Amino acid sequence: MLRPDLQPARSLNLRRPSRPAGGACRRRGIAAAVEEQRAGTRSIAENTGEAAQGTSHVTGNIAVTHATAEVGGAASQVLSSAGALSSEAERLRGEVDRLLATVRAA
Repeated sequence: MLRPDLQPARSLNLRRPSRPAGGACRRRGIAAAVEEQRAGTRSIAENTGEAAQGTSHVTGNIAVTHATAEVGGAASQVLSSAGALSSEAERLRGEVDRLLATVRAA
């Protein structure tokens, strides 16, 4: 004879355990938790999209700021060049005036 712990499965009591009371309540709780997880995931996805748009906006502002700084630098160079040109024009006007005075005197 086989030992009791080695008896074939048909002789063992292999009934399915009964569900404890409140199984439906637990399923509703799980379903609610799953729905809550979905809502959280949707919220994360929306927030991620908004963050991406905000990042794009900030990047655009940085580009504008950089371009503004470049334009400001170029304007400063133009102003400096205009000042140098004005000084040179005054110097040349003085030379022309001296030349004309010499020609008139001759």
